[in-house]
Amino acid sequence: MNTTNPLQTRAPWMRVEDQVWLGQEARAIYTNPKFLFANLKHPTEFDHQMLSLFDSIEACADDIDAKIDWLREYVRREPLLRRLFITIPKVDRMRTHLVLALRAREHDLGKSDGLWQLTINCNRIARIAGMTWGSDFEISPEPF
Repeated sequence: MNTTNPLQTRAPWMRVEDQVWLGQEARAIYTNPKFLFANLKHPTEFDHQMLSLFDSIEACADDIDAKIDWLREYVRREPLLRRLFITIPKVDRMRTHLVLALRAREHDLGKSDGLWQLTINCNRIARIAGMTWGSDFEISPEPF
């Protein structure tokens, strides 16, 4: 965890309602049986921690970095085949669905600095799977 530059929970130009929406939408996508991300009858530790991350996003909590780091470390310690064929594709598909929801919201509400920040936040989820292209920016360096 980057303790010298902790995550600022919300950019000054971002509405709290947008951050709450991101947490709720992420949870709704992750728990939707149609997408097969989580088995809520028999959730894994990974599922519990993902849902906890979405709770923190929704609450604009200050532990989002720690939860992303924990999940990333958990994925690194998984058996190689499980990591390559189950967990990493799951996280990537989850992020793709979330980005599509963000684009639909942007289409409905129009572009805004807050939605740009939500995209940055959403990209940080990719870091769980160890993807190097996940955003390193906690706060968007420059709004529109």
